[in-house]
Amino acid sequence: MFTPLRWIVGEGIAKDICFTGRIIDAKKAYEIGLVNYLVESDQVLNKCIEIAKQILESPAETLRFTKSYMKKHAEESFERAFKIEHDQAFKEVLFKQLMKK
Repeated sequence: MFTPLRWIVGEGIAKDICFTGRIIDAKKAYEIGLVNYLVESDQVLNKCIEIAKQILESPAETLRFTKSYMKKHAEESFERAFKIEHDQAFKEVLFKQLMKK
């Protein structure tokens, strides 16, 4: 699928993969930003647990905001999305945290 691929790796690489039907290996997928990590197959579960622990260390309120923001504004232009994210993050997360102190 071109559209999500284009957003992840850029238009040029997405066109190349789609037009040629070229299959890429894990190393290439990592290099172009299609995957975040390369791990040996016997280390996949350990890596997942490591990432999950990092996520659980984040404040729940921040995670809720981030997930909600990502769902609601995925189709916005960069400029609009950045403005919304900045303004909403301040009002819904940062300001509330400052008021608790």
